[in-house]
Amino acid sequence: MNAESQLRELEAQAMAARNAEQSRSAAFLFERARGVALDMGLAGRAFDLGIRAAEAHGVAGDRLRGLTLLTELLAEVPADASRWAIYSASHQRVEFHLYDTEEPDYRRIDKLIDNLDALGAELGWPADRNRDIPYHRSRLLTYQGRWAESLEWAEVAWARQPGEGIDPSWIASSAATRALNLGDVAAAKRWLALIQSDHWPKYAQTARSAIRLCVALWENDGSGAVAALLQAEEGERSRQREARAGLMEPGISALLVSGSYGDPLDPRHPANMRHASFPKGYLRVPYQAYLWHCSKARIRLAGLRYAVGMAPVDDCYYRKSQELVPRASARLPAEINSRVRTAQQACDDLQLVADRLDNAFDCSFRREGVAMLRGRIQEIADNCAL
Repeated sequence: MNAESQLRELEAQAMAARNAEQSRSAAFLFERARGVALDMGLAGRAFDLGIRAAEAHGVAGDRLRGLTLLTELLAEVPADASRWAIYSASHQRVEFHLYDTEEPDYRRIDKLIDNLDALGAELGWPADRNRDIPYHRSRLLTYQGRWAESLEWAEVAWARQPGEGIDPSWIASSAATRALNLGDVAAAKRWLALIQSDHWPKYAQTARSAIRLCVALWENDGSGAVAALLQAEEGERSRQREARAGLMEPGISALLVSGSYGDPLDPRHPANMRHASFPKGYLRVPYQAYLWHCSKARIRLAGLRYAVGMAPVDDCYYRKSQELVPRASARLPAEINSRVRTAQQACDDLQLVADRLDNAFDCSFRREGVAMLRGRIQEIADNCAL
């Protein structure tokens, strides 16, 4: 088989894996094809294949590897690189700067979105047909805790059908989450029904399970939340996708609120096991670290409630307030003091990341969330006369 035939075969295999939502396989095959293209001196074709490999790494959950490859590619863009590849690279840069940068800055992200808009115009996409731009603006507003404005931009993105850019199922999933942030569970359920995709059916199925998980938490349905979590995790595995903090956070909340697994501070508790399994390399990324530390603080608070003898409560949406009980009802009275301290320390650790992200995105909602967790811990401590 000559080099051109080998390249075509690898490209076909890579695209087949991508279309089947086998992300890790697609990333591996695109990288192999890129290597062959480089050996043949086909710089533009190698660039295009590298961009697809970076995208596949991101979809598989290995976003840092994707970012490393993307950075390498953008350091020297060949003259014959396709406009599509350059647009795709810019699209990925926006996503990486939202989710995975170690130095978040909303102004930089805003400029990247403007640049993406201009590149879309160069591709011949009318401004009122490009779904990527309003979708990214919606995501940026989410990072600032501006839920209503974020939902409005998601609605703009959704209305651009038919259009170009991101699959509508991603938009519907994001809109459902924003509706829950605004306390409109009925709207969240309407958006949930719209999470459908002919191109990415496995993603849509997984996204529906993830939204059902959040709706169950909102409704204080512990068993329903755990069932939805298991479905979402199975969907992630079917897409060859690694565990991410985005699913870890509501998943841990589901396992804590169910109250079916004993002491939340037992290392064998499934919430602890999921928390411990998260790749520590991602903790240098503030967004991922925030979700990890937020989950840790909730585990510690749940462990305190367990020791005191209180019923479990969802701290994600906190629609049902914790119910205080006399200290005489404690399950583990000798551990209450130490669990108050470890819960407070977990909030201290969370505070550092919350401050950094709120400063980067010019907002305060993460700090406010930490203050609410501290308040619940203090309420329990005061009730136990500590």
